[in-house]
Amino acid sequence: MKLQQMFQWLLPRDERFRTLFREDAENLRVVGRMLLELLREADLKHLREKALELKKLEHRGDEITRQIFDTLNHTFLTPIDREDIRELASGIDDILDDMEMVASLMVQFKLPGGSEEILQMSQILASCSEEIERLVALFWDPEKAKDVERGMVRVSELENQADALFNLMITKLFESAKPEGAIEVMKWKEVYYALEDSVDRTKDVAHTIGNIVSKNA
Repeated sequence: MKLQQMFQWLLPRDERFRTLFREDAENLRVVGRMLLELLREADLKHLREKALELKKLEHRGDEITRQIFDTLNHTFLTPIDREDIRELASGIDDILDDMEMVASLMVQFKLPGGSEEILQMSQILASCSEEIERLVALFWDPEKAKDVERGMVRVSELENQADALFNLMITKLFESAKPEGAIEVMKWKEVYYALEDSVDRTKDVAHTIGNIVSKNA
């Protein structure tokens, strides 16, 4: 058994899950900021390098998710409902998967550098990721229920901004398209949809956290 795993097994059950979720949310926040930097990258070589770094962090998220499920399978009494633990871990993992998909598409389609709108969208996603990290730290404390509620509202507001921006991005993409550029349009469309999915999933995770707080109030 690795030293880190031994340390986690020695923690009380509340602390084991809290530690793993804190690490997971921190990793999410780091990936959100890295994706923003990746979408600013105008050099294809550097784009590939950043995408590889991001993929390593996504794999780290997979490992943390596995540890959460493994801890869950070996814990008789859990600090919150077992299904809530699964849903929260899976939700964070889904966000990371979508972020990695955006990076992968940028490399696969050779699309260095994004538009002003896509950078705004990725900034929204980074902000949502930061808010999720904060919510994950808060929801264990019943006295922080109001703070969790405010965080949920913030994520919802950001997601609404992303929806409006996504519609603008799609409109501009097709309005500026030329017959000979149809393939390029389809490439960016795939990136836009993957980015929007990432933001949507942050709202889902925020709602999951809100439901956990409501059930344990």
